[in-house]
Amino acid sequence: MRALALTAVAALAFAGAAQAQVPPKIAAACTAESLKLCSGVVPGGGRILECIIAHVEQVGATCKTALSEELAKRDAAKGDAAAAKAAAAKKAAAKNAATSKDAATPNGATAPAGTTAPGGAAKQ
Repeated sequence: MRALALTAVAALAFAGAAQAQVPPKIAAACTAESLKLCSGVVPGGGRILECIIAHVEQVGATCKTALSEELAKRDAAKGDAAAAKAAAAKKAAAKNAATSKDAATPNGATAPAGTTAPGGAAKQ
């Protein structure tokens, strides 16, 4: 069951990466499989990686381990990028909130955003 889950996860994870070169670790670990299962595939454009993924149920343990480790590495990189993006969005939201507060009117009331406060001061 775990092998099937690994197979499905690896196939999904590397489907988008199939446009790139085969990562060196996978190339080293899956050479025999790629020669056996993908001998008719023209190298380039990620076609060898696509072929290995298509035959993932037929590859050996070393190749599956390399696929799994590469997947974990890519997931970690995606997580780091997502965290940086979330932090930037939070910072932008905080900055936007600080600059779009209601302008106070002379009597202490607030005017809705997009209106003009008494005295002619335009709201941001």
